[in-house]
Amino acid sequence: MRAVKAQQHARHTDPWNINIPEEHLSQYFYNQDKLSRRCEEWQNCPYKPYTKNTECWGYEGSCVPDYNYADCLELQPNVNDSRRIQRARKHFYEAADWGYVKQEIDSMKSFCTPQHTTDSALRCSSNMHYCEAENIYINFEMLGKDPPEGEPHYYFRHRQIDFSRGRMGGHCKLDRPGLLNQKHHSQCSLSSWYPTIKYYDELDFRPSASNHCDIVEDKLTFLIKLDIGANLYHHFCDFFNIYLSQHIGRHNFTDDIKIISWDSPSGCSGSRMFAAFNQHLLHRLEIQQYGPMDGQVRVTLIARTTATRTILNQRELVDAMKTVPAVHLSVYDLNTKKISFRDQINITHNTDIIVGMHGAGLTHMLFQPDWGVTFEMYNCEDGCYSDLARLRGIKHLTWRRPYKLWKEATTQNDHIKDYSYGFDVEEFMKILMLGIDYVEKNTNFQNARTVG
Repeated sequence: MRAVKAQQHARHTDPWNINIPEEHLSQYFYNQDKLSRRCEEWQNCPYKPYTKNTECWGYEGSCVPDYNYADCLELQPNVNDSRRIQRARKHFYEAADWGYVKQEIDSMKSFCTPQHTTDSALRCSSNMHYCEAENIYINFEMLGKDPPEGEPHYYFRHRQIDFSRGRMGGHCKLDRPGLLNQKHHSQCSLSSWYPTIKYYDELDFRPSASNHCDIVEDKLTFLIKLDIGANLYHHFCDFFNIYLSQHIGRHNFTDDIKIISWDSPSGCSGSRMFAAFNQHLLHRLEIQQYGPMDGQVRVTLIARTTATRTILNQRELVDAMKTVPAVHLSVYDLNTKKISFRDQINITHNTDIIVGMHGAGLTHMLFQPDWGVTFEMYNCEDGCYSDLARLRGIKHLTWRRPYKLWKEATTQNDHIKDYSYGFDVEEFMKILMLGIDYVEKNTNFQNARTVG
């Protein structure tokens, strides 16, 4: 009763239903040859200015990558060390920008090759981070079991779904030795598809022309292995992976898709891949930038209402920020039960400086304007948000003097992340003023204020 068949996806019927940011149109048409030619032939095509543009993402075979944009100033103790800077930029491009996508595309290999137009197909990158299939048959009859008593659902969910022979496969010529040769990825259940598809079978029937299935999905469908979906930070991993999958698969960013959740060091900054994700999501949610404000910097304090990592003297810090004429202060509890996801993104996109404790709410930095600052009041000895800010290309500030804060136990646990913290007001304001100074001197901020 739980068998699924996915046929080759249907193409979008309206060639001009293009819902992407204007900044991405040139790259979009660069990757859509047929659509570009059709647009050039149609007299009233509104996208003609973009069809002959040579601007590309960087992962296309005919595209010359440019990684000189990356900000690697922190690596420049000697301004004449140009080769070192160039190596750092190249490494950043390949590890955290469109060069990563190019590596995935270039490593794609066929593991089950169709012999007929209605046959199945299976292709994966060499590390099996990404796979794509056509006319795949999946039998889910073994699912539906509850987790063992006492085991949380989100841990049980990540146990690998073990498909036995015959429960997943397609009508195609299978390279089983090549598939089994990927077994060194068998322990990477969340980052690799190998543990799931290792028993992919060569079937004696065509899923696209059989009655073996209760459910048939004929749209472009993404199967995504979810990170622990306990909060927004972990879900952004999923959103970003879906976005990258559309690039790796050279899909046309149509809205007509389905998404199925599959539960189971460089010194550079400013990834254009993360910037494109920012622009894409803001465009789809129709989020507008209403700033900067004239004479003030917009500061948003994220107030936690959880049991841990609350700000013990929040009122005192709020009162201190209100004394600064240059500060336009807002305080929010960014909880989806209180504020919708879209409204949250609207708030943070129109925030110059985010202030908050270490926690999932700081992932909103992804949608701050390009001149943004995130002030992580205390990082709990975890640098993940510093890394995220670097990839987004915004400024990250955090507490540097532990003797000027204090903590109180708010739970039975004795972990650095299980306490709540209070902060020296004078030290807090010094760090905040550094953020305000950065924003006001930022060229993007100054240009946006002039335009506004």
